[in-house]
Amino acid sequence: MLEFGANDQLLHQVAEATGGRYNPGLNTIFDSTGRAIPATLDLWPMLLALAIALNLAELLLRKWRGLWKA
Repeated sequence: MLEFGANDQLLHQVAEATGGRYNPGLNTIFDSTGRAIPATLDLWPMLLALAIALNLAELLLRKWRGLWKA
């Protein structure tokens, strides 16, 4: 805990292994160089389908129990 600093050799190896950049210049920090990762994912269609399926399943279970008792 008394040693401070960075292991520059390890950081350089990690940057090479992961496709990153070691000690980039200020003008290239936010440059994506054509690489992009989508940041949004539309979950509402799947969640809506799940809600409808669960609602129908609950309705069928209630009606089936009612028919079974009668």
